[in-house]
Amino acid sequence: KIKDSYYNFVDEQSDIKSLIHLINLQGDNLVGLELGVYKGLSFCTILQNCPRVKELHGIDSWEPYVDYLKDVYDEKPVFEMDNKTIKHIRLTALHNIEFSGHQQKSIIHEKDSNDAANDFEDKSLDFIFMDTYMNLEQAKKDLNSWYPKVKKGGIFSGHDWNCNIIQNVVNDYRNKNNINSTLSVFDNTWVWK
Repeated sequence: KIKDSYYNFVDEQSDIKSLIHLINLQGDNLVGLELGVYKGLSFCTILQNCPRVKELHGIDSWEPYVDYLKDVYDEKPVFEMDNKTIKHIRLTALHNIEFSGHQQKSIIHEKDSNDAANDFEDKSLDFIFMDTYMNLEQAKKDLNSWYPKVKKGGIFSGHDWNCNIIQNVVNDYRNKNNINSTLSVFDNTWVWK
């Protein structure tokens, strides 16, 4: 019988790489979530490199979209993802998850991130990594929808810190909600506990 081989997701380009150690320090039997699975590189990096994660949820609608995020936000599109391309990206993600060697720990929710938030109880997740927002309003909605889902002492994090609107949205959210825990930023990724 031919044995399946698996990909190695210790990827230098994974958006989540700077958080792997922090996730591993959260304890055992972790339940986590990534918003915006895209091709599954960060998702599979968590699956393979965080052995204490018992369940990893991935949220992605894999619908065509227009991305407006860039270092200096000017409300002009950076690029568009058409239906043909996004279908290929979805298949790539599902393929990567299948051949990660840890598919049994993954749960994919193929829906809008804010709709998916209704599927989770408040304070039910040990960590969240957000990489789904494409514009200012979506970033605000994602923060409001998902921060309540993280357990006390859990990790709330996201990508695209280099974009000035993400910095503003995250800082405004923290100020309005009196979040005093330290915000750490490294490698275009932001996080607080």
